[in-house]
Amino acid sequence: MCAAAACWMGGCTGASVEREPGWIYVRLKKNPATLDPARIVDLDSARIAAKLFSGLVGFDDRLRPCPDLARSWTLSHDGRTYRFELRDDAFFF
Repeated sequence: MCAAAACWMGGCTGASVEREPGWIYVRLKKNPATLDPARIVDLDSARIAAKLFSGLVGFDDRLRPCPDLARSWTLSHDGRTYRFELRDDAFFF
């Protein structure tokens, strides 16, 4: 019985799966409710959308705002209006 258990456990090493470059791999507990960023209200959908969509700005490893789709941005003198300059390769559809 111990030998059978040892063989069975040996098969659980999780052999690595070859991953295709350029593809996104996400382990899901369940299917996302939506991938429309404006309608996301659950964490599963949010996790996937965060990998699919870019924002105007992101955060660096020290959690400081850094450019993402925006190349740069300025804040108006009254502090109420942001003006973003987009990267040349940014597009929306």
